[in-house]
Amino acid sequence: MAAIHLTSDWPYFARTRAAMRQRHGGPEQAAMAIAPAVLQAIRERGPLASGDLGHDGRIDWFWGQPIRLARATLETLYYMGELVIHHRSDAARL
Repeated sequence: MAAIHLTSDWPYFARTRAAMRQRHGGPEQAAMAIAPAVLQAIRERGPLASGDLGHDGRIDWFWGQPIRLARATLETLYYMGELVIHHRSDAARL
């Protein structure tokens, strides 16, 4: 998704963030298992793409498509409102 939302629209997405937290934010979820390490890497190194994180395991994601664990974690954290997209480099979101 390449949409840009105004910061003033942040409250309108509260339900979406809450639903993502409820469905995918539990510690039993594979994507959340590495979330602390991913957040720590971003704090230490700044904006990172999934390829920069080194977690190459794959999990089934939306529509049954397998994706890299690091990407699933970044997407989950984004939709939960824990991360924002800093910029894009070609198709990669950083």
